[in-house]
Amino acid sequence: MRKLLNKLLAPSGYRIERISRFERELQSLTRRPGRRLKFVQIGANDGMRFDGLYGFVTRHPCSGVVVEPLPDVFERLRANYADYPLIVPINKAIHETADVLPLFRVAPDALVRYSGWAAGIASFDRSHLLRHDIAPGDIIEQPVSCTPLMQLLEDTATLDADLLQIDAEGYDSAILRMTDFARFRPRLIKYEHKAMTPAERSAHDARLARHGYRSVVEGADTIVWQSSPG
Repeated sequence: MRKLLNKLLAPSGYRIERISRFERELQSLTRRPGRRLKFVQIGANDGMRFDGLYGFVTRHPCSGVVVEPLPDVFERLRANYADYPLIVPINKAIHETADVLPLFRVAPDALVRYSGWAAGIASFDRSHLLRHDIAPGDIIEQPVSCTPLMQLLEDTATLDADLLQIDAEGYDSAILRMTDFARFRPRLIKYEHKAMTPAERSAHDARLARHGYRSVVEGADTIVWQSSPG
């Protein structure tokens, strides 16, 4: 039906586009009178690559934190958000217990041998890079500072955030398990599920449903939302 309507509309220069559940819920969060969207993004990279959130939060009244552990990438993240003082870059990784851990990444001088995505696959799990066909000799360790998720939310006054977005290259499952929904109930959650086992995905679906969330798969991501405020 959409194809037919677009064919009829084409001469006038209009077309109908499908809007994703994530975009629909995100837009609804910006329409609340007197309240700006507050968000937490884990795995922000430089803020502009690999994700469309930057364009949205810089066009709408928003506040929040963007979290990136790699020091050189963090400097670009900070520069990209320099004109948005209510969005605070944090140079940390999320981990339940460790203060410092090695993060495996493609060596900066080896990135020219790979497509652009190779700059966005740093992980606590070295095998995650090997599964992306990164040559062992091109992988280096980068020590990064860590903090637990709930501690980050307390320290940054974001326990009332509306959106939690996670892209942690294989560590999304662990971060979801850290989420204490008795203290933190975001209206919208987006996480990457492609590195999860079927059992992990089922366990997260069941836990989120128990806390009143609905979910849908959109590509490599799972979108989770509350039908009404919790």
